[in-house]
Amino acid sequence: MRRRQPKAARRGDAFSDRLDTALLPFFGPAQVSSVHAVGEVSDEARERERRIRTVYERVVGPDGHAYVVERATTD
Repeated sequence: MRRRQPKAARRGDAFSDRLDTALLPFFGPAQVSSVHAVGEVSDEARERERRIRTVYERVVGPDGHAYVVERATTD
């Protein structure tokens, strides 16, 4: 049976998460643009994504790992 954390510990985790989020723009990885900015997707990127999805497919092997393999061509 799993023991629950005391309420103070849970509150501390939430505070720590908020603190980490607040400090991330200053001490996190280098960003050229805003962390919260959402950019537009170019037509070239959409075309590349479409080509990738038509040429390759994701397959889960018997060991449970996912692999990307080339789709079988039907001629």
